[in-house]
Amino acid sequence: MPQIGPMEILVVGVLALLVFGPDKLPEMARTVGKTFHQFKRMAADAKSQFDDATTDDEKPNSDSEPVASGTTTVTGADISVAPDSTLTTIEVGDTAVVNPDAVETVEQHSVPAGRP
Repeated sequence: MPQIGPMEILVVGVLALLVFGPDKLPEMARTVGKTFHQFKRMAADAKSQFDDATTDDEKPNSDSEPVASGTTTVTGADISVAPDSTLTTIEVGDTAVVNPDAVETVEQHSVPAGRP
């Protein structure tokens, strides 16, 4: 990639002075400077929003209650709860913390073909 030296910058400055004139050149330079400043600010805002969004996923959920000892975290919908438990409904994809003593073991039974 070619580099721009001081001579090239001087040539561009002289051409801009000839094309736009001495009255409009400072106004155009201000406009270009403001545009670059706005662009840098928008890029910094976008980067900070992206960083905030990615760090929010890594932080632990402070709204949840601490898990007591002697409990097990269970995720999913295939859960059977004992009748005396206070846990009543679990939706698919929800996470529930239940006491292991309150959970019944559900075994899957197969029925031979031809029998109802």
